[in-house]
Amino acid sequence: MIAKIKKGDSFHRLIDYLTKSGRGEVLQMTHLASHDPSSAAKEMALTASLSRRTERPVMHIVLSYADNEKVTGDQMRLDAQAVLRGLGLAENQSLCIRHRDGAKEHLHIAVNRVGFDRKAVSDSNSYAKTEAVLRSIESRRGWSIVAGRNAPSPGTDLRYQGIRQSNDPRQFEVPETVRASLVGAISWKDLDRRLAQDGWRLEAV
Repeated sequence: MIAKIKKGDSFHRLIDYLTKSGRGEVLQMTHLASHDPSSAAKEMALTASLSRRTERPVMHIVLSYADNEKVTGDQMRLDAQAVLRGLGLAENQSLCIRHRDGAKEHLHIAVNRVGFDRKAVSDSNSYAKTEAVLRSIESRRGWSIVAGRNAPSPGTDLRYQGIRQSNDPRQFEVPETVRASLVGAISWKDLDRRLAQDGWRLEAV
């Protein structure tokens, strides 16, 4: 399992992206009175406004599973709960959405760093805390242990070094035609059109 964590300032933008065009399966909504993602985004934004000092209340956590890790919706819910506990966010509002890219499974967690006490939970050492939880999950389920950069693997104390390899080389290398599109486009629509010609697309996250 691999985790990615980002912070932001708009619950609406994130949740719209995760659910647009009917994509994604909502697995869990925690500490929310709302029954749909759009209303949940409004509710989370209202709670975040209780803290005037917090400029980026949105935490977006992505948990990616290996191809051989056959995970159920119930397991994903448990994984989300474990990660939120590890980050000290179990009592905060959160929304969990399951995505599938072909056979690949990944889970998005949108969580409000601002609690009902008007205080924001610190994001200090969030990667190390999350990776420690993932190593525990892998060990408990008998999955392969994935060395992380921030939390040592159980039993070996090893950490990952270097750049992770991807099946898609475009993750690290951008063709010259794409660079030219970024420089030469005169509008967002023009950029979308140019990128589509090379098999690329632009997504706002």
